[in-house]
Amino acid sequence: GAAQNTRSYKRWYFMRRNLRKNKRMTRGNGQPGMVVLLPPHNTPAREITRIDYIVEVEIGMMRGLMRKNNFHGGLMKGLALAHPQVSEDPLAIFVTGGRIGENVYINAKILEKEGSAQPVEACLSFPGKRPGKVVAKRASKLLVEYRDTAFKLHTETVEGLLAQVFQHEIEHFNGKNIYGWRAN
Repeated sequence: GAAQNTRSYKRWYFMRRNLRKNKRMTRGNGQPGMVVLLPPHNTPAREITRIDYIVEVEIGMMRGLMRKNNFHGGLMKGLALAHPQVSEDPLAIFVTGGRIGENVYINAKILEKEGSAQPVEACLSFPGKRPGKVVAKRASKLLVEYRDTAFKLHTETVEGLLAQVFQHEIEHFNGKNIYGWRAN
């Protein structure tokens, strides 16, 4: 409703203001990083039925966070960011950045899995944990379905690092994470 729209806009406004000022932000524990990342929670991400103003604002905010942390001296070099990491009312959106390129995936689903891989992973939700401590069990090739920012449906095969990212971010949609801890 209107209250939710106002909260989303206010959150977006203050985050954009901080990004424009190019301030170094902290998580409250003194560690550099994104102040807006929330502790993991198990609220399932809601599917998006249409692109409206609020969805556009949330996507813009997430893209800004990825750019800030990957290209402007941020210390958390993430590959992707899921909406459940930045909202207590999560939507099924994730954005990618860094070495896999900038893209937005809406209502992403895995249709088929093939092969197996055991990549080393880390998660922006846990900035104190370093890569190399978690070996995840992943499929090496996926058939995925998602919508883009024009709400056009895509079905494609992804492999390697992008397949790993899809599996990791969809786990966030379901309230799970790579460290085997599920929010209460």
